[in-house]
Amino acid sequence: MGDYSKKRFLVIDDQPMAREALRSIALTVGAFSVEFASSYQDAIYRIRNNVPDIILSDYMLGDGRSGQQLLEELRRFNMLPDETIFMMVTGEQAYEQVVSAVELVPDDYIIKPFSPDKLVLRLDRITAKKNFFAGFYREKRRKDFSAAISFLQAQHDSEAGRPYRYEILRQQAETQLAVGDSKSAEATYRTILE
Repeated sequence: MGDYSKKRFLVIDDQPMAREALRSIALTVGAFSVEFASSYQDAIYRIRNNVPDIILSDYMLGDGRSGQQLLEELRRFNMLPDETIFMMVTGEQAYEQVVSAVELVPDDYIIKPFSPDKLVLRLDRITAKKNFFAGFYREKRRKDFSAAISFLQAQHDSEAGRPYRYEILRQQAETQLAVGDSKSAEATYRTILE
């Protein structure tokens, strides 16, 4: 089980009872602190001022806004570091909408209701993945894209990289696109499709 005693959680939900339920689960798994955001704009404000380590966002945020729209805005404006975990919390009926949003996917999703054990299992899995990609994130933040791509290529055939092969290729293609190397990006996407 991961150590969440130094992790700051942000729970985003427009329903007070749901926020409180998520807060108590976060505290049960050992969260250092748990903050709330009750709306889309409140979430943007809080994240901009103090980026949390883990975000648990309901899919339906009220006012016609969704957690998916929030995630897209955060990523578009670079307000969400790669290391931050963004987990979508959804009811069964909204699950299809969450998984259909392919382009900018959350790190994971979890269907309500869920137990603290299930949350920990998901968080541990995401944390392991974030740790695996830490070197890539560091080079990408420095804007040393050739070092970032080299890191990914070195990890692709490693034993540690086996569970993340598609993600390694996806990150490689996105980085190649970011530096304007569309030919290499296209070849990488073709490898994924094959």
